[in-house]
Amino acid sequence: MVAGHLQQKKGYWYIVLTYTDENGKPASKWKSTGLKVKGNKRNAEKLLEQYRHEFDPLRNEEGKVDIAFFENSKVTDDMEMQELCVRWLNYKKYVVEASTYAGYYNRVCKWMRPYFLIHNYTVREIGSGEIQEYIEYLLSEKLSIKSAMDQRDILNDMFKYAVILQVVPPWQNPVQYVPKLKVPTNVNAYYEADTAIALLDSVIGSRIEIPVFLALYYGLRRSEISGLMWEAVDFKNRQLTISHVVVAVQMKGHKTIYDAKDRTKNLASHRTFPLLKPIEEMLLRQQSKQKQQAMVAKKYYDSGYVFTKDNGMPYTPGYISGEFKRHLERNGFPPIRFHDLRHSCASVLLADTDRRVSLKDIQLWLGHANIQSTMRYAHLGEQFSKLHTASCIENALLRDHG
Repeated sequence: MVAGHLQQKKGYWYIVLTYTDENGKPASKWKSTGLKVKGNKRNAEKLLEQYRHEFDPLRNEEGKVDIAFFENSKVTDDMEMQELCVRWLNYKKYVVEASTYAGYYNRVCKWMRPYFLIHNYTVREIGSGEIQEYIEYLLSEKLSIKSAMDQRDILNDMFKYAVILQVVPPWQNPVQYVPKLKVPTNVNAYYEADTAIALLDSVIGSRIEIPVFLALYYGLRRSEISGLMWEAVDFKNRQLTISHVVVAVQMKGHKTIYDAKDRTKNLASHRTFPLLKPIEEMLLRQQSKQKQQAMVAKKYYDSGYVFTKDNGMPYTPGYISGEFKRHLERNGFPPIRFHDLRHSCASVLLADTDRRVSLKDIQLWLGHANIQSTMRYAHLGEQFSKLHTASCIENALLRDHG
């Protein structure tokens, strides 16, 4: 929390805050309380205390945090925790994907840094108790266990970075003593086969047709659908390859940008599918439609993407989610996220007890990096297996008593 005091000016109370700028030099900021001096000192003092808590010298009027604020300042033994947050972000922007960095930025700037800015801890003052208090604070603010554990992982990495900066000794990482809570992994939001088939019928000819078909048949992610290009569709050999994605990079206070890249979420996500007949027919229709649009449009961009607007430019992942939600509302389907169609794909495969699709098969189909990610569907497999077993025992023992 920055220092501050009240100052009289032209008959009104003003708040004057003093702090250190990005160059390590003293700086001040004046703010009018709007209160006349006479009879308002106590109210002005309350505003002063509130503004001292809320003021953040690193955050501008648009809400952006200047992560380069400490670039020109020296690392000191009494570094504050909020400064470590900013230095860590500044380092991470060079070593992780833009979408990953955006996730870090949003978590740190929305929750972590404001919390430690108010509590005014130095890095060396942070122990396991302070970390546990922060985790409990997040849970009290209704964050999910997964979100709280994501924050724990960030803090763990921050203290490893603090060791590199020589702010704390190698053995001082308080996060390691804070227990990791078990994150619920079971999938509960999905469509069974009958509802999935009805959804497929309802989207034919609509703008959301291509995403829904690709998500239900292949379990594709939004980024993989937006990133699907015609060069990845092999009509001759009847194959479809997932190798290019379009990812939304959303940072608080910044305009959303889209990162197109020739690499998938992980190595396992780079996969090749057989081109199924319904998908082949749909893609041929889309190819023909794009050719017609190119002939009649005043401006048409041959972007090379499959899922495009009338002008040839690709639709974004955000558009897919929004249009999907609107389609469900218009047609009376149970509300689920678009990503839940990926879970629905796994559910439909597991429900086919005649063909006995294994979790390993589903891992390869969905492009999970490890079987642990696929194990979230294990309870569905057990459920469908019990139904199959119940049917078998019923048929075996059923008698006609006339």
